[in-house]
Amino acid sequence: MKKNIQITLLLIIISSLTLYSSPQGSKGTEQPDVSTSPGIFVWVPEEIDGVRLENSKGEKTLTQALLSQNYQVLSFIDLQKTTSLKSLDRAIDKGKFKKIAKPLRLHADFAIIGIISSETYSTGTLNYARATAHIDVVDLQTGKILSSSHQAGIKAAGNTEIKANTSALRKCAFATISELMQDLETILI
Repeated sequence: MKKNIQITLLLIIISSLTLYSSPQGSKGTEQPDVSTSPGIFVWVPEEIDGVRLENSKGEKTLTQALLSQNYQVLSFIDLQKTTSLKSLDRAIDKGKFKKIAKPLRLHADFAIIGIISSETYSTGTLNYARATAHIDVVDLQTGKILSSSHQAGIKAAGNTEIKANTSALRKCAFATISELMQDLETILI
């Protein structure tokens, strides 16, 4: 089973490389039947130099990995009437999820919440960036953290600041998602 998840994750990572090279991401992805699987709310924004990106490609990659394992995935768009961005951001900053767990548990069993960020730390002929991630898996019935993935110091370079940061975010997202998917196998099954 573990080898099966690793192969699936590898295929997802390879197919999602287009998310980072294409401004629009992938379209038309079919979702498997998830009617009997646990509902998972996913909120993993990305930031570059402290500025929130409009679309999180790491969140899209994580969602694809979860869907490939037949989990039911809910996004902020699905639940925006249930909770606010401000309350989600406070929960991420403080690591306290009980306040957001109550409204979310009406729609999902678990939440995967965190942030992936990148900072430019050197510019010049070649630009460098360093990314970090902190993502928690939260049981929405109790508000307790079941698992965490932390990545720090993931470095990348590029001929522009945006390319360096995008590359660092991608590397960090893949490392984090790989760790989370291995944890989910034991937590949610």
